[in-house]
Amino acid sequence: MPINTINAMTSAEISNMTSDQLNNLSTSQIGNIKLSNLTTTQISQINTTNVSYFTKLNNLGSAQLRALTTDQLNSIATSVIKKLNVIDVQRLSTTQVSGLDAAHLTSVKSLSLYNSAQLGSIGSGLQNIPATSFKQFTPKQMPGLTVNQVANLTTTQIGNLVPGSFNALTTTQFDALLSTQIVGITKAQFNSMDAVDLQALGTDIVGMTSMQLVNISPAKFKELTSNQISNFTTKQIDKITPKQFKSMSLNQMVSLFTSQINAINTMQIKQIP
Repeated sequence: MPINTINAMTSAEISNMTSDQLNNLSTSQIGNIKLSNLTTTQISQINTTNVSYFTKLNNLGSAQLRALTTDQLNSIATSVIKKLNVIDVQRLSTTQVSGLDAAHLTSVKSLSLYNSAQLGSIGSGLQNIPATSFKQFTPKQMPGLTVNQVANLTTTQIGNLVPGSFNALTTTQFDALLSTQIVGITKAQFNSMDAVDLQALGTDIVGMTSMQLVNISPAKFKELTSNQISNFTTKQIDKITPKQFKSMSLNQMVSLFTSQINAINTMQIKQIP
């Protein structure tokens, strides 16, 4: 069938083509089909070889776009996926998004285009997203992450979340962080957390490094629970800055064990009224 014949076909003629007819088209012919005239059934039946020659998806309606299987989506060039706008991306079902391979998942213009439900549907696939790309996530997306996703983030992925997005995690999500992940939290992230979120870290907070500890503002430090303070190592107690030590509440002070008290240095002692 000549290309000019394809171009001259009416929407009714295109929508009446069988799956065999569609799948027997050459790559140049399939590239000239008006995709918006295909039915959802036709779209779902096109083989991945022919789907791979789709040059744009923007003109598909919601139902048509959702008719694409994950295998079909993964066969489409990533350059085509990159052309999708926020409306197109959020038309994709969670099933479609969860089936995208890493290359297609990250080929959108920005990861901020996914909604929170889509982000949660990715599951363990979130671990395959480059850490530097985590800067693209927005506060609105964060609540969609499952506790399993949060518990499996790498320290570099955590550290690349902008403070606003990091602070948008729920207390349940903060509670899911492991002590080994705490080292990924940046100074800006720590100081963006409110008291409830800081306390949600529980005793896993002892996983922070000395550098992280001294970078916590005194205002944030005094919001730590007595249980968190009492789980600090003697090395961490020694690293508490004079201003942090001065900000400690009476409850925090009395929670210290003998070994911790013995670790208090002279600069800290000078802060006691």
